[in-house]
Amino acid sequence: MTELNYSRYLESVYPGTTWETKRLTGGVVNSTHRATKLSGDTGPASLVLKHAHPYVESAGPGLQFSTQRQAVEAAILRLWDQGGLLFDSRQSAPAWNTPHLLRHDCGKESDLKISDSEDEASVLLLSDLGRLVNIVEFIKAAAKDSSIATADQISKLGHDTGSIMALVHSPATERRIQEDPEVYKSLSAAVSKSIVWQFAVAPIKDRINDYPNSEKLYDATVEEYENPKYTYRPALSFGDFHPGSILLADPSAGVNLTPVLVDWEFGRANGRGVNGDIAQFLSSMRCEITDAKDDATLYELLLLYVKSFCSAYREVAQLRVKKDPLDSNLQHLRSAFSLHGREDINLAHDLYHASSRSKEMIATGVWYLERAGDSADHFASDTNWEELKKEEHGLLQSLFIFE
Repeated sequence: MTELNYSRYLESVYPGTTWETKRLTGGVVNSTHRATKLSGDTGPASLVLKHAHPYVESAGPGLQFSTQRQAVEAAILRLWDQGGLLFDSRQSAPAWNTPHLLRHDCGKESDLKISDSEDEASVLLLSDLGRLVNIVEFIKAAAKDSSIATADQISKLGHDTGSIMALVHSPATERRIQEDPEVYKSLSAAVSKSIVWQFAVAPIKDRINDYPNSEKLYDATVEEYENPKYTYRPALSFGDFHPGSILLADPSAGVNLTPVLVDWEFGRANGRGVNGDIAQFLSSMRCEITDAKDDATLYELLLLYVKSFCSAYREVAQLRVKKDPLDSNLQHLRSAFSLHGREDINLAHDLYHASSRSKEMIATGVWYLERAGDSADHFASDTNWEELKKEEHGLLQSLFIFE
């Protein structure tokens, strides 16, 4: 294995300095490190370095993934940063942060002075926002120690992050990005499509084969991903939105309830909003809620957060649904059911396989796939409409206003 020298790279970027680096946990797609300056005057005292190989970091060279993903993240961070196309729109939502992009370099590892290898590499340097935990980790800490955050504060966090995501997905945000056709074009390519197929779509077939109509459900899932029947509103999206996308200050270092939105490398300017990011995020949260059923305090806090998130998203997004197969928002809701079911199943298999409730999670996912069916006509049928009333906590439906 090639020895990597990030300090040498940083010393070339900030002449006259020396650095030490420490790898951070949680990096699946990239190798992520915190760099601390030991000497010299140029550059920040510390920063976060994300190194992208031309493959998924956790899987190795057998799973190729273009380093172009970091150009996507850099472009989206510039949009939200001061002076960017989207900076002013942030004032219309509750306060939130993104890392500040310090620098983006790409080329051979040897040219970047990371190593002597000729392998392709991409490096992002980001502002260091301190020790952070994801939203679920924060809620778990609050469930154990109420001094970290009250139930009202957890509810407000849900409200704030739901409002922020509705802004991210709004038509106004989409229009602002379109003001720069070159940027919009660069953010309209699906750089992660093959990765999502391999890890999130194709495996469904074997994971539900014990259920009735499994082949029909799988075919509908594939169609919704590969060749959907309906046209969905384009939205700026994360493309991989999960609890690790929402970070908060580590409460052991002092409580700060301003959320930080990170990891935009799967992002698209013409992606899916409510039927993409939100459906996926709520799958992660649903599995956490299900897994916490034996811990009353944690269960209630997770559910409180999610209900507040959905309520705020609904109020800002104003997505109105009619029981009509031709209604665009009904088609979006059906699409959300499809992705949500798919992700419930995958998460149960990949992350919660040791949970005593993993089978319950898979059964819930199958229920969502059954409700989504293969068309909006099925979704809006009288029989299916009655079944929708059984959605646990009504989470996906609570994102919409029913007329």
